[in-house]
Amino acid sequence: MKTKTFILTIILGHFLTSGAQAQKNLNEMSLEELMNVKVSVASNKDSTTRNSPGIISVITEEDIHHSGARDLTDLLMAVPGFSFASDVQGVVGLGFRGHWGQEGKILLIIDGQEMNDTLYAANNFGNNYPINLIHKIEIIRGPGSAIFGGNAELAVIKITTKTNDELNNGAFGVITYGQTDRTFARRNLELGFSKKQGTWKYSGVGKIGQGQRSDRTYTDSAGASYSMQSNSNLNPIFLDLLAKNEDFQARLLYDAFHTTDRSAFDVNLSAPTETNFTNLSTDLQYKLNIGNQFSITPNFSFRYHQPYKNTDPVANEVADLFSDITSTRTKFKITTSYDFNDRMNLISGIEAFKDSAIDHVNTFSNGSKSVQYYNGSIFSQFSAETEVVNFVIGARFEDNSAFDSAFVPRLSLMKQINSFHSKLLYSKAFRSPSIQNINYAAGSIKPENTSVAEVEFGNQFSDHFYASTNFYKIAIDQPIVYDFSGGDSYSNYSHSGTRGFEIDGKYKDSWGYTQFNYSYYQANGNDVDSLSVPGVEGTHLALPTSKATLSANLNMLGENYWINPALVFVGSRYGYDFDQNTSAMALKKFDPTWLANLFFEKRNFLVPQLDLGLGVFNILNQDFKLIQAYNGGHTPLPGSSREYTVRLNYGMNL
Repeated sequence: MKTKTFILTIILGHFLTSGAQAQKNLNEMSLEELMNVKVSVASNKDSTTRNSPGIISVITEEDIHHSGARDLTDLLMAVPGFSFASDVQGVVGLGFRGHWGQEGKILLIIDGQEMNDTLYAANNFGNNYPINLIHKIEIIRGPGSAIFGGNAELAVIKITTKTNDELNNGAFGVITYGQTDRTFARRNLELGFSKKQGTWKYSGVGKIGQGQRSDRTYTDSAGASYSMQSNSNLNPIFLDLLAKNEDFQARLLYDAFHTTDRSAFDVNLSAPTETNFTNLSTDLQYKLNIGNQFSITPNFSFRYHQPYKNTDPVANEVADLFSDITSTRTKFKITTSYDFNDRMNLISGIEAFKDSAIDHVNTFSNGSKSVQYYNGSIFSQFSAETEVVNFVIGARFEDNSAFDSAFVPRLSLMKQINSFHSKLLYSKAFRSPSIQNINYAAGSIKPENTSVAEVEFGNQFSDHFYASTNFYKIAIDQPIVYDFSGGDSYSNYSHSGTRGFEIDGKYKDSWGYTQFNYSYYQANGNDVDSLSVPGVEGTHLALPTSKATLSANLNMLGENYWINPALVFVGSRYGYDFDQNTSAMALKKFDPTWLANLFFEKRNFLVPQLDLGLGVFNILNQDFKLIQAYNGGHTPLPGSSREYTVRLNYGMNL
């Protein structure tokens, strides 16, 4: 690891020889201009959030910079519908609208590269991605399978880093240090560069660092305890490189996330073990324009994953913990786009990939050391703007060699009249079984099939204030559920679902701006016992039915000074924890939690282009638990205590 860290530092440090070009300051934009920031995540065509065919959230680089966000968990906790919960082996994943989305239900994309691993289709959050080098985050708070396939069932998070930002021969860097009451929380270095040479642009971002999940005490299902200090490491190495000209681009993304854990599945290990997650992605794309109306874009990508690698002898204390499996996905995709005129467009394409995996320790359920699966899909989308309504109609058909095919249509109707807009959205979605879902299937395994109906109303009430409200209903047929009680297994259950609403608003004035949101869900038609709360209807394990956030970005002290308070309310939650009275696991109700943060910025600190940030996170020192989102025997992971952070940015004028 030290060698990789040194090499990454040398590669990126070489480019820190000149200051970055100043960016357009979004803080000077009006609320109307902010609402018209272009997004493409929901349709592959640029559109505003109000006219995009989905329930959309956008997080700009200014939002990230002002908030002092330490990683993606801080940002996504402020987005309606999202909340975090724990899995096993110290892993933390996302829930959305009351559903546990860790394996294949929520798609994370960074610069066009899918970050969900190909073994479990999962992600692991906490101190891993270069948060300060992100240009924009576009989020579909709803299904995206018709566009992105079988890992976009509930939501899509699309991150664009500064590799895609139009900087001219610039470099930038960020140093962050966090300290809790007992130990350091994080110490990270993020670097980036951009260089133009003729018609070519070369750019890259990277991160190296060390972090810890928590400094508190963890107690397992048998009552044994240990301090998470030095036992819950979160050490990232991340590199994202891009070379492109007008029509061609090539990308290399390397993500090595080194973690340590003692919590395993249900009882503690005798010592911490390294659990490593590696992702290497390469991507080649060429856009061929035929006239002004038609384009063909072939794309080739190769992904290598090695998640949950644990070859420490201590891992042998627990069955199935000792693991060394590599997987690859080789994919070819062709997308065509035809503009009939300025108001009508047709996007179509085909996609084919092969998933392969090799188990270096054991064998798969077929008795072999390796498996291969093939997948093919076709998709199409027609969009039109009319005097009556704007609409998008599309569909995707996908067939896999290991399980049933899936067909997912979508229909989106949007209308904006002056300051008011409305949306009516209906979409089918699906979750494809991953390699390990198939391997551990208790019998045959089928894709999840989901129906989502949504409606949104929004209005810009004045030059300063905008608000929107949306309602949704989600119905999942044949949900794929993990069961640890009798050893690892996956099965299709009958039904799961939620319904609810979300409110989102923003007020902007000369002194800065403030944002607020509230989200609520109610479980509806759930027959999965391991996700349910016995005796309590309308809620799922670990995920709060109510969540609210309020944040502000204030520059009343002058243009070079920003004060950024934030407050997140997490409603009551239910989960299984060790009960001291009975010395056994028991269902517990966790009280509501208030998470308060404060971040202060001084622009051009001491020298031009150097910004100083000072922050306090979890000011109230709340004992916030990350609860397991299913009844799997793992007690809640304690979150970190109050954290003080210092951040230095150079060359990133906003």
